[in-house]
Amino acid sequence: MATFLDIGLLKSVAVIFPFLLVFVGVYAILTKVAVLSKDKGINSIIALCVAALTLLSKDAVNVILIITPYFLLLMLIIFFVIFALQFASGEGIKVGLGVKWDTFHWVIFIAVILILLYGLSAVFGPKLAEGQSLTPGIPGEPGSVQPSTSTGSFESGAKDVLFHPKVLGAALLLLIATFTIMKIGE
Repeated sequence: MATFLDIGLLKSVAVIFPFLLVFVGVYAILTKVAVLSKDKGINSIIALCVAALTLLSKDAVNVILIITPYFLLLMLIIFFVIFALQFASGEGIKVGLGVKWDTFHWVIFIAVILILLYGLSAVFGPKLAEGQSLTPGIPGEPGSVQPSTSTGSFESGAKDVLFHPKVLGAALLLLIATFTIMKIGE
């Protein structure tokens, strides 16, 4: 039964969004940098080719479809932070988007890297985790032990590794070292 909230038909046109996103992004970069040509027609043809080639890779389309909602959420958060700073002091845009790389820029950069890593691990993680095992002996030789490293799913294995106390402690030490070096350098 068709309902108002049924979005099953949108899955058939889901390939249009990654195409448009890649086309607009590549065209904007080529126009801004002007590394290949200053002609907008040539830049649009190059962007069209890159967007069409992106559609040939199902994994690339899946990565784009996975990370897009998180980037939109990040942009909304950035917008509201700048709006709040502008409303509170009137200097919000100058403080938040200054030329000098400050904490605001680093937080955005780290968030973008984390979103990209999440998208890549969601698409390529299960594929990389399939069939990988520790091989202490020579495979196929009599007496060779082939222990299994399968823990169920890639997501549960990734969560176990990321939230292990030693990994969290190492991340905290790296964060403290980073801020210490930044403060010493001032």
